[in-house]
Amino acid sequence: MYFWPFFRIIAFFTFSYRIPPIHAFASNYTQKCRCFPGEPCWPKESEWAAFNQSINGRLIATNPIGHVCHGDTYDAQQCAHLRASWNDPKTHYTTSSSIMAPYFANQSCDPFTSISARCGIGTYIQYAVNATGASDYQKAIRFAQRYNLRLVIRNTGHDYLGKSTGAGALGIWTHNMKSIEVLQYNSSSYTGKAIKLGAGVQSLEAFKEAHQHGLLTVGGNCPTVGIAGGYTQGGGIGPLTSMHGLGVEQALEWEVVTASGELLKVSQIEHEDLFWALNGGGGGTYGAILSLTVKAYEDVPMAGANLTFTREGVSQDAFFKVVEKFHECLPALADAGAVAIWTLTNTSFVLAPVTASRMSKEEVDGFLKPTFDELRENGMNYTYFSKLFPSYFDNYNALNPPPETSYFQMGGRFMPRSVVASRNAEMTHAMREIVGYGAGIGGLSFKALTLNQSRSSLNPLWQDALVSVAVGIVWDNTNWDLNLANQGLMTHTLIPTLDKLTPNASSVYLNEADFREPDWQQVFYGSSYEGLLRIKRKYDPNGLFYGRTAVGSEVWTEQTDGRLCHV
Repeated sequence: MYFWPFFRIIAFFTFSYRIPPIHAFASNYTQKCRCFPGEPCWPKESEWAAFNQSINGRLIATNPIGHVCHGDTYDAQQCAHLRASWNDPKTHYTTSSSIMAPYFANQSCDPFTSISARCGIGTYIQYAVNATGASDYQKAIRFAQRYNLRLVIRNTGHDYLGKSTGAGALGIWTHNMKSIEVLQYNSSSYTGKAIKLGAGVQSLEAFKEAHQHGLLTVGGNCPTVGIAGGYTQGGGIGPLTSMHGLGVEQALEWEVVTASGELLKVSQIEHEDLFWALNGGGGGTYGAILSLTVKAYEDVPMAGANLTFTREGVSQDAFFKVVEKFHECLPALADAGAVAIWTLTNTSFVLAPVTASRMSKEEVDGFLKPTFDELRENGMNYTYFSKLFPSYFDNYNALNPPPETSYFQMGGRFMPRSVVASRNAEMTHAMREIVGYGAGIGGLSFKALTLNQSRSSLNPLWQDALVSVAVGIVWDNTNWDLNLANQGLMTHTLIPTLDKLTPNASSVYLNEADFREPDWQQVFYGSSYEGLLRIKRKYDPNGLFYGRTAVGSEVWTEQTDGRLCHV
């Protein structure tokens, strides 16, 4: 989310920014703002202590990890180590509060600011419940409702739209719910192997367990992203999309705790409306996920490839001529069952990797031959590797480079097959224009989808897509004003450059979008939005579950101090 191998991208939120309300269900609310630290309504220490006792001591008070770089707790060695490891996902996902999106941390306790700079909880959550089961969820929900607290659901902090943090919030931390069960699933809609994943299971953990049983399952390209959260609920694209479909197409059954505290088993035959909403309607919105059961498939030999070339020694025209030729290869490559993931800058191109199921090494080489021919014609050096691996797990481990935390500001768009096939030159020119601003582009091409609209609430425009394009601008750890300016560049210049290719209707992968998208309801959710809002009202009538750009979020706004209030 979170899947690019070289290109981890973050979206950021300006607290003063808000969408005018288009629906009104605020009449269900009795208080304008969620209770905030320091107010009379805030729970007393004795009340927090009693709550902690009720959950067997699993309440964690936030102490930002950046404190080693500030004030009385400054430690030069630890601070240097933290800064050096800041882009390692493990730095954040092993904590109950740190997030991988520096804007949403709002410099609350930033290791890259001066020793004397502020170090407080700020926009991090105040407390987290280290959840182990449904009872912890239910008690956290009851406590949040009793004291009118903001509630946040968090697994790894791999969240590019800032949904897994919030000033003054109580968090349900699902990360340590690591149960994995391989089973035989039987229902009227599916009979076969399946894997039941706890809410904290990350992609590589699921892949490894499946591999030990001779199976594979769908997940993202980034190994540390959780599967049951925003990944699947936001659609879920990755290396196996062309072979087995999106993450949402794998979902068989969800275990969900609702805002009323009820534990529900949700499937196509039980609570079908909620099943539809969870399958593509966005994470952290309709309830707190306890587990997800997904399809599993027989593992098979799988070919893979990496390709790298640069603009060194050639003109910009020659460089982008090769990029354009590569784009020509994408429809056939996707139709053959392969996924290609690549990164483009103004001076470099990295294809890492191609994942090709039921294809030989030679077949993969053949699909990319026109690109090689163009490289040689222009006298360009390149590095290429391809191999047939005995399993998906072997392929994944060999060809996916170690990930880093996102340090880009982000936006994106889907490129329909019609654009890639018949307007390739225009699309390549648009990308050339974007990277000319110093931005980078990440692409993932996949086979055309035929979504079952009765089981998936994804924006129907997904079905026209051939390429998911993500645009990123590097985050500057020491120049806050530049980062704010780049937000405007993303929203008002870079993404509109892509929109010119699809003037009638634009859409985007929900997890890799610009959080400041002006028309987010339509672009993110499309014609599914009204139905999703009805389900949101049904299962969460008082808006307990809030996330930026989530369904129903337009009735809330964040004040300059991060306080969550009604519009």
